[in-house]
Amino acid sequence: MYRIRKRAFSIVLLVAMILTLMPVPAAAEEDETAQATPQIVSTIRHEVDGSGAETGQITAQIEAYLTDSANKTRTVKPCDIIFLIEQSTFMNTQNNTALYGQERADILDTMEKMLDAIPAPTTGGEHRVAISGYGRINNPGNSDTYVPNQYPGVKLDSSMNQSLNTGYYTCENNAPVFHSANGWTEWSQVEGNDGKTLPRMPDGYLADAAYKDVFMSVSDAKDVIDADQMVSWHAQASRMDAGLQLTERLAQIAANNKKPSEDRNLIVFIAASSLPYQNQNGGYQVLRPEAAIEAAKELKDTYGATIFGFGDFNKLNLNNGLTEEEQRNSFNTTMASICGSTGTADGAAYFKGLSQAHDIDEALSELLIQIDANVNPNAETLPINVTSFQEAGGEHSSHTWAQIKKEHHILSSSSINEIASVDYYRFTGYDANNTPQFDTSAPARHADLSISKIGNGNSIQTTLNLVPIPPAGEDGSVYGEKAVITITDPVCVNYQWVGDWKPTFAPPKHEHAARNTTISPANPTQQEVSKDNVKLKFDGWYRLWNAGVDHDGDGKKIWNYNGQKYVSYQNTIYDAFGSDLQLYGRWVPSIDVNFHWIGSVIPKDLDEPSSVSLSLGDAGGCFYQAETPTLAGYEFDGWYKNSACTERYNSDGEKLSANTDLYGRWTKLGTKEVTFTVVNGRWSTESTWYKQLAASADGENTVTVQVPLRNGKGTLATDLIPYVDNGDMKPSEGYKAPGTWGELAPDTNVDAITENGDYHYTYAFPEADTYTITYRWVPGTEVPEDVSLPAQQSKKEDGSGAKPTFSIQTVNSSDDKWHFDGWYTKSEIAETDQPISGTTYSFDNKTENNLTLYGKWRHEDCTVTFYADYDRLALGHFSDDPYSVSYSVPYGSKLAEAVPAPAPYSAATYYFEGWKDNINDPNAGTFYTSRAISTMTVKDDLSFVAQWWPIVTFDANGGVWELSEGQPDIRYVQVPANADDHIDALRPPVKEGYTFLGWYDEDTGKIIDFNTEKFDGAKTVYAHWAKNATVTFKIVNGYWSGNTAEDKTVTVVLHPQANGSASGTLDASHVPTIMIPAAGYENTPGHWDVTPNTEENGISGNVTYTYIFGKKHHSSSDDNSNSSKDENKDKDNNKENNKDNNTGETTPTKVPALLNGSNHFAYVVGYKDGNVRPQGNITRAETMSLVNRVLKRLPETPADLLPDMITWTDNADTSSWYYLPVQEATNSHYYEFKENSKHEKWTELRETRDWSKLG
Repeated sequence: MYRIRKRAFSIVLLVAMILTLMPVPAAAEEDETAQATPQIVSTIRHEVDGSGAETGQITAQIEAYLTDSANKTRTVKPCDIIFLIEQSTFMNTQNNTALYGQERADILDTMEKMLDAIPAPTTGGEHRVAISGYGRINNPGNSDTYVPNQYPGVKLDSSMNQSLNTGYYTCENNAPVFHSANGWTEWSQVEGNDGKTLPRMPDGYLADAAYKDVFMSVSDAKDVIDADQMVSWHAQASRMDAGLQLTERLAQIAANNKKPSEDRNLIVFIAASSLPYQNQNGGYQVLRPEAAIEAAKELKDTYGATIFGFGDFNKLNLNNGLTEEEQRNSFNTTMASICGSTGTADGAAYFKGLSQAHDIDEALSELLIQIDANVNPNAETLPINVTSFQEAGGEHSSHTWAQIKKEHHILSSSSINEIASVDYYRFTGYDANNTPQFDTSAPARHADLSISKIGNGNSIQTTLNLVPIPPAGEDGSVYGEKAVITITDPVCVNYQWVGDWKPTFAPPKHEHAARNTTISPANPTQQEVSKDNVKLKFDGWYRLWNAGVDHDGDGKKIWNYNGQKYVSYQNTIYDAFGSDLQLYGRWVPSIDVNFHWIGSVIPKDLDEPSSVSLSLGDAGGCFYQAETPTLAGYEFDGWYKNSACTERYNSDGEKLSANTDLYGRWTKLGTKEVTFTVVNGRWSTESTWYKQLAASADGENTVTVQVPLRNGKGTLATDLIPYVDNGDMKPSEGYKAPGTWGELAPDTNVDAITENGDYHYTYAFPEADTYTITYRWVPGTEVPEDVSLPAQQSKKEDGSGAKPTFSIQTVNSSDDKWHFDGWYTKSEIAETDQPISGTTYSFDNKTENNLTLYGKWRHEDCTVTFYADYDRLALGHFSDDPYSVSYSVPYGSKLAEAVPAPAPYSAATYYFEGWKDNINDPNAGTFYTSRAISTMTVKDDLSFVAQWWPIVTFDANGGVWELSEGQPDIRYVQVPANADDHIDALRPPVKEGYTFLGWYDEDTGKIIDFNTEKFDGAKTVYAHWAKNATVTFKIVNGYWSGNTAEDKTVTVVLHPQANGSASGTLDASHVPTIMIPAAGYENTPGHWDVTPNTEENGISGNVTYTYIFGKKHHSSSDDNSNSSKDENKDKDNNKENNKDNNTGETTPTKVPALLNGSNHFAYVVGYKDGNVRPQGNITRAETMSLVNRVLKRLPETPADLLPDMITWTDNADTSSWYYLPVQEATNSHYYEFKENSKHEKWTELRETRDWSKLG
């Protein structure tokens, strides 16, 4: 678009102004009958490739010029040219680009090229050029944003640019000097001001300026037009009214300098982005278009100026609420009225707004033709009517236009706008053979013509405006031109799928496209489809590698498949493609990897990783390594391929070929302090144990160790415990070893240390002259939680020296599943070892005076029970037992059998996911996966209850999911375990002729907000649909923009209304605004047959609006006198219709003239918008109205009814149009006709009849 736009601007400026300078034929008055001789040659060329083979492409050309046999004298008059350029930020850079300053550079470059192209005057004198600009007034723009690399040019000091960028240029030392002044008088301060008033220039500003200084020579003007030295265009205001005031002063200077006998033209060129406006409080602007129109009228009427304009519309914040499109249309219309010259009826030929047409080339060509016809009186009209084209040599000779069109697909498709280029080349003279020569190095001007307009029949028919060339052998100036019309055939674009992966539906049908243009290929009907547990995504269109346009290293996307080299299609149709272009659609399989947290420990507020979409490529597989997450205080256990966490996903990655769910499990990390204290002794500082833990010693007697915890549990390792036998502690003087651990001995059982426990162990040495019995548990064995070690026993010899006897301590547990086997004299017990017998122990005949006894406990087998639910009204069952399954497990071992998996009674409502260990309270207990239970060490009777999570059923309610395999109409979504009962909504299904509004709850009838809705039970949600209405726009005797007359359609969603109807709003931006009359209707006004209804909820069904160039349907062919009255009446009717275009009817005020009013009635009267809507839905009230009319049951007012009648709560408004029809149809009654009226008055209510018995 940028390239076209730049080209358009250059051509408009160059051609328009150069043609204005072209001379008037001096001899025209002497010989009106002299006619130029036409020369027309039509040729065709079949293109060949490097090997000489035909490519299938043809180029047809028509060359035409006129020979001025009378050799009319041409003259070029000198001109005063004024450039008035908006020097604001809005003209510095094209909207929505990052090409800073590019638009400014294009404007300046085009100005300089125009000066190069101006022919020298032939009547004496020279062209002079004034260059002025506008931005702010009385404001140096200190607060305006200025970024050097975004605003090329010179940023003047504020003292030199007091009215930022508003002023004029002069040339000094071959460089531009900008003159700006403060002291402008605002138009609102001018006495007697109105909407047409311009601001006044500062006193003395330009008052004494010399003509030769402000109107520069062409060479000086070209020195001024320097993008690097002119002021930077960063003004954030555009005071066109001040610029027009400057222009009028420059026109005065030019007029005062012109001698009475001198004939000079005055040309003004304006480049602008907005009309004059006034700022208001609140940041709004008010347009003042009248000021610009009046100033332009003064330039044209007083100074004889011809004004050309170029517009690059910039949206303002207007207080009148006009939309951007309305502002643009207003800008274009006003600028067109500004341009032209005195007597110009329609200035549109002199102005170009880039937003006026979608097809800018076509619009430009029409503009050039109009400029040519209006401002170039030398050009003569040359009719073109070519039926055949000649080709010299070869097998081809003559071809009719009809043959060419048929054989080369020309005009075979209405979807493309085929263009014939028209290039004009300047005549340079005759050669020795008197053959005219033209400068074909570059066209002097260019235009485009629509082939559908010039070649729709059996010949090429058009007219060209050409400046004739002089006859051979004549002296004088060289003038004239020839035109070359070039036509190339379109390319037939074919589509097919290629690759290992293909969707089930067919590719798009073939189409045609013009050459050397960009074309967006047809889109597949779906961009993504589900197939075989993968998704196929459309990767784009490819073509085969073409050495004529493709080269290695040019950055194009390449795909090699089955020995062929494909290149991604870049939307350009090259000549090298010949007559056909085969495009290949590639589908790439992709899969989704979804991540879930699972297990009894899930870190708080930790989000699950986002899903990853993987492209499988042609091989159908993709190696994927899942990222390992980290979190302080936790250890990631890994990713698993099932929720039971029995199948681990390889941490180094695996090859995936289908959608995959991965489950991540966490372990909470921590430590627990365990304290050891020695009494009657000391630590041995040289022992290995002490050296490892010396840093944690608390004084001489206490050492603290840290026991690692995993998920709140840990094991006290033996190397963390001090032992007397290892020399870790020694008795103090007067005490002896061994000692005892007191009431609590270190517990080395697995997971015996918990994060909430208190662990302080004390080891005491006995006195040296005593006998002791120390009690310990057999190492590595479990003991009941309610049992403690007996205290160490000690005694001395009695006075006779007899050794003591001890009573052996007993231990008991309240847990009857624990059994004490007895005390043993050694810590490692074999199966054949027996505990000591008896209840006493004597040291008689014993050489030692210390005894250590080791107690051993035994626990009965544990029972692990699994329940299908919290009660017997279960959601699921086991295969062996409907409700529960139990297993016997040896104490301290793991479950030998597999954890059972209950099955749901209804697979569509709930699914099983894990267990809880509290059978009595659903809201209590710890959640466990089946794998966690299978790896659990069982040390008690355990009960687990199955956890059932709800399934949400998504009912498409008449729609389907087209992208899903099998196009289902019902889908199921599991509420994720431990996800706070939240799910995401499924992507919407589709239903032909309807628009999806959301998912609704049948119980509440409301749309569900999935951000807040909790699904704590099985539920079905239903798709909520709104019917679509199609609004069709037709055109008669004309074209839409883009040179097409095909119907345009817009879909309007009909939303349910409170009264039970459905209606929607037609967005005004969808109503076509650019309509072009067909040939023969150029001067005929167009109109809508019915004004498109854009009021809120104005559309209730399918409707067609037709735009017509020509007379209105109801106007007679010989009655034009009342046209303005009819138009005003139509406007009034439309205004009335727009009050209520959805509901309500009209009642005919009279019977048509040819009908007998006594027995002809209007049963169907339509709506207020003038439509009957034959394909629309009919309401109950409308049906009642129709039946009442047929039966002639028509009360006139509510007063004609009876008070005791049956009424309805939704029919209480007596002023509504349907009140009387509904009441009439509801109540059985007697009636009589009112005097001199067709209306009835009720007299008595009848008993309500049982209509069901009539069946």
